[in-house]
Amino acid sequence: MSERDPRLRLRIGAPGPGPGAGGDRDPERAAIAMARIAIVATVVVGQLWALTVALNAYFETYRSGDEYDRNAITHVMACSSHFPGLLLRP
Repeated sequence: MSERDPRLRLRIGAPGPGPGAGGDRDPERAAIAMARIAIVATVVVGQLWALTVALNAYFETYRSGDEYDRNAITHVMACSSHFPGLLLRP
């Protein structure tokens, strides 16, 4: 069997059942896995950011017609949504 034979990969990990058994220690495959995780995380964060922007745009013009439209806390919450973390104490 050659070094790149996929059947050889099963013998690289720790022996027996449990965590790490048959684990893949090929640095090239680990780098590919980390790159895929980074891409997925970037897409998810981008989607969440787009959702936040869309919700802010919707609620910027929304008026319920009740007392919450006039309460100061409503405007504080809107500012907190537009600038996340800005109102937190250091």
